[in-house]
Amino acid sequence: MHRYITTVILTSLLMSGTAWSEMHTVSVHSIKDGDTIVVDVGGKQEQLQLLGIDAPEDVPNPKLQKDIERTKLGMEQLISIGKLATAHLSTLTAPGETLEVDANLAKRDRYGRIPAVVRNIAGHNINAAMVQDGYAVVMGRYPFDAALKADLLQLQQKAITEKLGLWSSYQESTKAWSGK
Repeated sequence: MHRYITTVILTSLLMSGTAWSEMHTVSVHSIKDGDTIVVDVGGKQEQLQLLGIDAPEDVPNPKLQKDIERTKLGMEQLISIGKLATAHLSTLTAPGETLEVDANLAKRDRYGRIPAVVRNIAGHNINAAMVQDGYAVVMGRYPFDAALKADLLQLQQKAITEKLGLWSSYQESTKAWSGK
């Protein structure tokens, strides 16, 4: 029993995005998609997954195939909203820009990316901006810091209510994709 509780607590801490993580200064190499940034860390390129958020896919891949099967939407329809999300992330950060990253660089998600909270030098949270602007949604099943999740959910609801970003002209596709 105690071993189970300890495992749950440690897993929660590891998945929180803040436990055992550190602040790192990185340089943006490229924008991969609406929730992934490629950065230079100590001379090595690493993919950062914007912790706690998900954006539609913008290229054919296994996740897009799952989204097509789950939503019954067409590939072109899903890729088009994915490209909009990627383009929006490109307005929030760009190659060469310096970012502050709160992450455990040794931790990877199932796609090999490092989950991270990413801020620009002015301190603006890029993860939150993607949700607030309506180009990403909160990952419901992925465990991470409860306070961050609550803040992101509030921003998400506001984006839906105010029909921002993908929730405006692409509301039905976004609703089907996100399950919201």
